[in-house]
Amino acid sequence: MYFIIINDVKTSSRKAIKLNPEEGTAYYGWVLLYYYHEYEKSLAILEQCDAYTPNFSDAPMGTDIHYLKGLCHMQLQHYQKAVEEFNIYIHNLATTHGEDFVDVYTFVQKGRCLTQLGQFEQAINSYNKAIKYYDNCTEAYYFMGLTQLKINEKENACNSFNNALNLIQKGHKSADTYVEYFHEIYPQQIEESIMKSCN
Repeated sequence: MYFIIINDVKTSSRKAIKLNPEEGTAYYGWVLLYYYHEYEKSLAILEQCDAYTPNFSDAPMGTDIHYLKGLCHMQLQHYQKAVEEFNIYIHNLATTHGEDFVDVYTFVQKGRCLTQLGQFEQAINSYNKAIKYYDNCTEAYYFMGLTQLKINEKENACNSFNNALNLIQKGHKSADTYVEYFHEIYPQQIEESIMKSCN
């Protein structure tokens, strides 16, 4: 049943693009990213959508288009491109409303990309920024712990893991009923990291 519904969404999205290309591409790009994990195709559609409104940040399904493009690049392992897209979103919103309006998970994703680029200190700064704006950000603590291990900050890493475990046990976890977020983590992951690195 779920597969049929999702297929209907994909079909209706294609039809929407023919009827209203600007709005249809926004929705279709979002669907391809979150439901189908077709990152290259999603990125191409989102780029097309973004081109319709130069000098304006669209928000397909309420999510900034530069954040969505950043996620596509991240999943395609284009980490520098992903950081650039996340930075555009951060800059735009910080300029118009203030940095505290930025979705904190942007800083988490940016940190993960910076870690992949070997820019560990910048990654930790990005995780700390997420925590600054949302101190119950389990994911920021967890991914920061993984980054701290890479620079042999074992004690700091273990503190980060324990903070993450404490928060997730209290129910602080980013989740959605219908899609799995790209930063979604589970208690077992955190416990495994603690067992492996902190005992």
